[in-house]
Amino acid sequence: MGLFDTSPLAGLLTGYLPTGIENMQQGNQAIRQGAQATLKKMRGQELAPEEQAAIDDSPIGGMGVNNIGAAGAFMGTFAGRLAATANKAKMNQALRLENRGLPMEDIRQKTGWGRGPDNEWKFEVSDHNAELRLDKAGTEILHHPELRRAYPDLINTLKIERFDGPADMMGRYDPDTNTIHLNRGITDPHQAVSIALHEMQHPIQIKEGFSTGASMGMAPIQRITTAEGSAMRARLYRMTDGFHDDFQNWMAPRLNRPKYKTWNLGRFQEEFDRLHPEIVAERDQAWNTLNWMDTPRGTQQRLHSTYERAMGEYEARETQRRMDMTPDQRLARAPYNHDQAIPQDRLIDMRRFPGENGVPPTVPELTRRRFPGLLTPEQGGMALSLLGIPLLPNRAE
Repeated sequence: MGLFDTSPLAGLLTGYLPTGIENMQQGNQAIRQGAQATLKKMRGQELAPEEQAAIDDSPIGGMGVNNIGAAGAFMGTFAGRLAATANKAKMNQALRLENRGLPMEDIRQKTGWGRGPDNEWKFEVSDHNAELRLDKAGTEILHHPELRRAYPDLINTLKIERFDGPADMMGRYDPDTNTIHLNRGITDPHQAVSIALHEMQHPIQIKEGFSTGASMGMAPIQRITTAEGSAMRARLYRMTDGFHDDFQNWMAPRLNRPKYKTWNLGRFQEEFDRLHPEIVAERDQAWNTLNWMDTPRGTQQRLHSTYERAMGEYEARETQRRMDMTPDQRLARAPYNHDQAIPQDRLIDMRRFPGENGVPPTVPELTRRRFPGLLTPEQGGMALSLLGIPLLPNRAE
């Protein structure tokens, strides 16, 4: 997503442009290929050259699998102090180190505990045994011994159900029935486990009091998207007005010169555009964005970008990113330490909206719902900014 890196539009447009989605799709494909090859190597199977290259080039870190060893447990799911397997002594040590002023990453390295974006203490649970399988009754279940030990109440009552839906709706979680819904079209086992682990992070968030996930149909997500869209639109119009002023200021002193007496407005515009290609590029991009942002696709993409900034969704995606890391890899790379990390002030804490962040609405409910007016920063404590960062094009709510 390197378009317009030096342009005034960079902070405004990054993440909204269709090119960004293409880059993300390529990155996600590379993650899947690297993860599949890593699993194959851990099983002792011989790798083809292109599979080893997929491991080395994987956006998970290019860290290979050289340090797997006998204790090659994968890490991924974020758990908290209510987990039955939580090491309270290490958590207390983390608190003491924090009080002494140690950097949070140093604390995580020493204790395994660290504060997440929602400021809650967390540790990582191994995902190396996680898989979807059929029980004796032929019912699909999430087999995850480590999570079962950590949260037996959640795992023992968890249900997995498949649904028919569009390809970009991969999964969702229903807290009323403790059910993970997976798209029936997901046939790749690794992808299915990845989506299930994303969804499993949500009941843990609810139990632990972490900031939760979201849905694009939730009123706060709708309001923030609308408010940010209005701010973005206003800023783009100010920019286009500025481009017009630049042209007028350039043209004004030339109008009475003999050289330009026969020039019409179009000729002046052509000459200005020829002399200032960088302004032309920014002007055209601003207008293209204005024309795109309120189209059905633009509106949906902006809404999706807001939804992905919910702290719980961000955390659930990080679970997916780290599910194939070994302990050495996990220790070497702090959570959220990658090129698609979202700045803290861009994240949305859904705990700010009590009563509005419950069960994601169904599609019929979305068609009937009338959303309230814009949420101001004073009403919601939410800093409205202009940068959108979509991360995964396939939704897993």
